[in-house]
Amino acid sequence: MVDLVRTAAAQMAGQQTMAPLPKPEAPLLRETTSPFAINWMGAAVGRSYDVERAASPTGPWTVVGRDISDAVNEWNPETMVLFRDDYRQLQLGHTYYYRVTAKNESGRSAPSNVISVQHSEENQPPVVTLEPALTTTQDQGVELTASWQDDGLPSREVKVGWQHAGDGQVHFCHADRAQTRAWFTAPGTYALTFTADDGLLKSSKTVTVTVGEAAGRAPADFCRYHGEVYGVAEGRLTVMKSDKDALTVGEDGFLGPFANEGDKVSWQVQAPWSGQFLLNVTFNGKWGGKQNSFVVNGGAPQTVAFPQTDEQGQQLRIPVTLKAGSNQIDFGRFAGDWGYMFIKSIEVVAE
Repeated sequence: MVDLVRTAAAQMAGQQTMAPLPKPEAPLLRETTSPFAINWMGAAVGRSYDVERAASPTGPWTVVGRDISDAVNEWNPETMVLFRDDYRQLQLGHTYYYRVTAKNESGRSAPSNVISVQHSEENQPPVVTLEPALTTTQDQGVELTASWQDDGLPSREVKVGWQHAGDGQVHFCHADRAQTRAWFTAPGTYALTFTADDGLLKSSKTVTVTVGEAAGRAPADFCRYHGEVYGVAEGRLTVMKSDKDALTVGEDGFLGPFANEGDKVSWQVQAPWSGQFLLNVTFNGKWGGKQNSFVVNGGAPQTVAFPQTDEQGQQLRIPVTLKAGSNQIDFGRFAGDWGYMFIKSIEVVAE
């Protein structure tokens, strides 16, 4: 974008080529209390920046970050970080010194001001939360949900995974996700361990799953499911009396506009097991983005922010919790909703 503006300015001035950029001025390094939150005020013509670290305020200096861009439209130094030093290269309790230089095609700026930071953040292992025991039957499998928190050290990357080391075969749909499903080849008791690893330290917790004999027919696939597409013709309409904007199906197949509180469409949908699914919703927001709700099995309304679309509409995926077998899903204008939305179909999926 900068080059486009400069080219246009040169052409308006009758010049064939742009004048070279001046070398950038020195950036201003912000004070910080953490070597993992280094920020600066950039130079006006700086293309990229190098960060240097030293053990004393006079050097010698080592480049620890190269070619860093600060091209962010809205920058908040309270929550955003331009540079994080490498935890593995720092010693706890030591003081380090940093400076930064700006670069462009004409050269490099003088170094910025120097700041000092004492490294006092000791890496802690991730904290894992997991239910200690679950019960299911062989035909149902089980939904596994673990959660974890980490201090962001040595980096923001945390690897997670499920394991089973005992007798009997366990199948995980996604062993590398905190939330997944597992199914079992035989009844019994299984110890399933979830681990969160930050690269230096790890934490694990184990859930004991008691699996009973099959109580029904097992699904063909315990991990993936694509249900029937339910159009508005398969739904049951509840239409509130109104002099205008009555709930109706248009020639394009979309039901709307849900202008009156109480307008809704209800479907009976099937789920192969109890747990988390995704609801593929085909909708039309041709009258602008609106906030409306789904209700699953008579529960609390689940508010969804629908974006504006063209008249062709689009699909949105919404997480829902369903029980094995038949479920009722309502869409409409409930208390607090905006209405004026159009819907064509829903589909229950798991992937």
